Amino acid sequence: MKYECSFILLNNNNLRGSLKDTSLLDVFSENYSLQINQENFQIVNVTRMLLADEFIFQIEVDRELPVEIKDNSVVKLVDRNMTIVELRTHNWFTEQQILQENRLPIFDCLIENQQLKFSFFELNQNKFTIDVRSEAGKLYEKLPYSRSQTAGITTVVINNLDLIGQVNELGRYHFYLETEGKKYEFLLAKIHTQKNKYLDFLYRDATREAMIYASQKTSLSFTIQPPVKMNELRYHKKAKLLALKKKQSLILEVKIPIEYREGFAYLLKIQHRGTLTAAYQAQPIKKTGKKLVFSIDLAAYDWEYYYWDLYLECKGEQETYDCRIINKSFFLYLKLQYFSGRYQSKIDDNIVYPYQTMKYAISLNFRPFSEYETKKYKQNEWIAYILAHTIGLFFLGNDIWLIHEKYSNTAQDNSYYFFNYLQEKTSQRAYFVIKKESPEYNKLNHYHRRRVDFMSVKHLFLLLIAKRVVASESKGHGYAWRVQTGPIKPILDKKRYVFLQHGVLGLKKLDNTFNATRSNNQAELFITSAEWEKKIVQKYLEYAPQNIVVTGLARWDELQKNKGNLIKKKQFLIMPTWRTWLEDLTQEEFIKSDFFQQYSQLLSNRELLKFLEIEEYTIIFYIHPKLAEYIQLFDVSAHKNLRIIPMGDVPLNKLLSESECLITDYSSIYWEALYQGIPTIFFQFDIEKYQQMQGSYLDLNEELQEIRCFDAKSLILQMKQKSYLLSDVSAHAKTIFPYIDNQNSARIFEEIKRYKPSLINRIKQRIKRNRLVEMVRIRVNDIVG
Repeated sequence: MKYECSFILLNNNNLRGSLKDTSLLDVFSENYSLQINQENFQIVNVTRMLLADEFIFQIEVDRELPVEIKDNSVVKLVDRNMTIVELRTHNWFTEQQILQENRLPIFDCLIENQQLKFSFFELNQNKFTIDVRSEAGKLYEKLPYSRSQTAGITTVVINNLDLIGQVNELGRYHFYLETEGKKYEFLLAKIHTQKNKYLDFLYRDATREAMIYASQKTSLSFTIQPPVKMNELRYHKKAKLLALKKKQSLILEVKIPIEYREGFAYLLKIQHRGTLTAAYQAQPIKKTGKKLVFSIDLAAYDWEYYYWDLYLECKGEQETYDCRIINKSFFLYLKLQYFSGRYQSKIDDNIVYPYQTMKYAISLNFRPFSEYETKKYKQNEWIAYILAHTIGLFFLGNDIWLIHEKYSNTAQDNSYYFFNYLQEKTSQRAYFVIKKESPEYNKLNHYHRRRVDFMSVKHLFLLLIAKRVVASESKGHGYAWRVQTGPIKPILDKKRYVFLQHGVLGLKKLDNTFNATRSNNQAELFITSAEWEKKIVQKYLEYAPQNIVVTGLARWDELQKNKGNLIKKKQFLIMPTWRTWLEDLTQEEFIKSDFFQQYSQLLSNRELLKFLEIEEYTIIFYIHPKLAEYIQLFDVSAHKNLRIIPMGDVPLNKLLSESECLITDYSSIYWEALYQGIPTIFFQFDIEKYQQMQGSYLDLNEELQEIRCFDAKSLILQMKQKSYLLSDVSAHAKTIFPYIDNQNSARIFEEIKRYKPSLINRIKQRIKRNRLVEMVRIRVNDIVG
């Protein structure tokens, strides 16, 4: 057998190689000799790793290897002079082959005596840190470790696992090696992950457990969960819901799994999905054979928003198993989805009710009662549903698009400008959905026939028959927010969807809402502004290249049209982005924050105020909505050259276009300024904390060419010196964006019309999202299993 192989000769008697044929995993062992250019070497140790489609090995032999191994050298594995495998080197094995996509392969991963230990092939870097980060990139801990090196292999031991126990937030986390400004995820070899996804506990107490596991991408990760959830993840035990009734209380009949019918005690557990401590229990009120009956008085509990999961605890003498309660009845699913009112309990201005999750489990939802759940709107839904399945049949051949913005309450973003283009330049049948009470409702008066009142019968009818949704927000913003029940939401979830984006990615990492793996919000086309942004969407949001298009943003067309009519003012626009760590602070706590201290120092600086007065400049401090409750703390009333404007009071694009300079930190407004040739100064006084807590897709230290200031004093100096005027912003913009014109909407329209998903993929998606098909599959699995 002959195979092509990549090799690298390590020090003395170690050779490392890489093969694409993973079937050779078990061939490499100490039972064979290594023959290089006719000379035999006895193998004394072999380290093996199986990655996605590649087999990596390191061989230690009994004496020093020849240094003249070159391309096309013949290397053989032999057994009593009989050739088992012949490997012909076709290129040198390099460190880059190990560091695939910033992922460092590791092996021999184990936990013993409160120590986490693993090994990897030695890197050139001498110094590195090992960090714990959330899925969003937020840094939680830098872990102390010890390391040793032998024969080109580095072994790391992390001793203090209690540090991981100090992470209080429920969720999934990843280990990283960081060196010289680069981060590497640890990639678990398949030797580990094929045995067991969940490897071992890192930490355990009464309310939470931390367990190390291999993520979907086989990265070394851990998850922190309540014990009941961890039990479910480890054992995948299920308990079937037999019946669900609502009288004064919610009555559940649950089938005891066959393996837990003798010698076990039972409880119903109700676990809050977002916290570690909120949980309730209920004793069975009746047990007959293999069936348990539980009663839950929904009005008797102190619920927290939003989701609560139901488990059947089966407690034996040796072990306790928490079985997730699931529904296998399509008839019950229909009742929960379409006639949920019979199961609801109203508690003050909130409601709580059972529902079926995407994975067919039974949970409770506690949330504010929506104004769109009154009798009037429920009637609208059913009228629209009946019309769509009768009159709607005559619209099957119509290519109707439905367009909306944030909460269907604005007409100022990419959706609005793209809609304008469709009305003025094309014959495309498109409708814009907006609330009647929106302050921007009248902006659409000239298109009143294509303007649709939110949650009207017309809106819901069009939503059901439309071919696709086109929006700058998720699909859910085109329907009653957080309302999951009724006949509309399941159909909306299956709609084809084009995501126009709200702004340019780069400076701020997103959550998983728009990840391609989130099927409800997966876009068939994801609009971007440049090739580098397309790569971000492909790498971090996991979209296929054919589903990402580079067109530019629709609202930028208007900027180009009005470019010659703008009158610049002697004005600085200061627009900081929101920090997640400022949420829910009291005013006293907010005053102590770096954010308030830095901006308070800036806006009250006498030297700056004098400069503004003499030079006749104005500062506009544009406040994020989440800062509204603290706005009175920034007292600028005595200074005519300072203005605080809450977001939404004046259109942002107008303020930006009029300004001589933008001052921001990590906001995507930077890209808007760059596109228009407006200089930017970055005020990044908390950059280390931001990178730890939020994270960005770009390297903020390497990939930003603009002026950067890290305290108020240096920012004031830059403002006074006007050094921002020295840079050629327009020339820089041309290197960032391939299109600076007024044809972005035209390109978006062409890409949508050009995109033709394969019929097979569309059928697969429909089957995948069809509840009836999936529940039949579950039943068949039960019978076969």
